[in-house]
Amino acid sequence: MQFYKKVLLTLSAAGTMVSCVPVSMMTYPVQGKVIEKVNFIYLDYDNDGIADARMYISGSSDKNNQCYFRDYLMLGDTIKYRTTKDNPVELDADLYRNVVLDSINCKSAADLKRIYEINFIRSKIGHDKKR
Repeated sequence: MQFYKKVLLTLSAAGTMVSCVPVSMMTYPVQGKVIEKVNFIYLDYDNDGIADARMYISGSSDKNNQCYFRDYLMLGDTIKYRTTKDNPVELDADLYRNVVLDSINCKSAADLKRIYEINFIRSKIGHDKKR
């Protein structure tokens, strides 16, 4: 029984490692306009108002600066990111990522982190968020 547990764990770990694209392969620059924000972010690449891609950005983790991007992002914003050369339609900036987030409306991850921290402080005393 122990042998089968080890084999199962090894195979599941190998599957997890294969599904995560190395950062060095994510070099293709892409930008899209946010047309819908629910559980996923729907992006329009060619300004026709129709979704061309769907991206998942976690709002609960500061891993990969995700919560900073998710908190700041609004409809109509332009998001820039890097992905693989095949430019997938299903994008994931979370655990099995195939996207590296760069900026929103020319605000870098460092700028968004600062805005996120300011908003956190303001929410504690009941003030409005900074945009």
